[in-house]
Amino acid sequence: MSNSNGCPARQSQSLTGRDRFIAAKAFAYAIAVIESLPEQWQEWSDCQDMKTIFEAIFSKQLRETAAESVRFHLDGAERAAGYHPA
Repeated sequence: MSNSNGCPARQSQSLTGRDRFIAAKAFAYAIAVIESLPEQWQEWSDCQDMKTIFEAIFSKQLRETAAESVRFHLDGAERAAGYHPA
């Protein structure tokens, strides 16, 4: 189903019951990964735009929960790969 301008109609129901959390977590992962790259490889303007969108459409509590989940997983992945910061 699409609206008058040909774009898909917006559904007000959650598809999974966790749609907002999954979307917030995706933003948090994208931001974290871009920031972890060497500076010359960071997509700076994309990251800044992602941060702006992340802050505009998700509550502070949801942003913090999603970011904490991402940090937990990324830190665990680094430990599993043998990375130990000095």
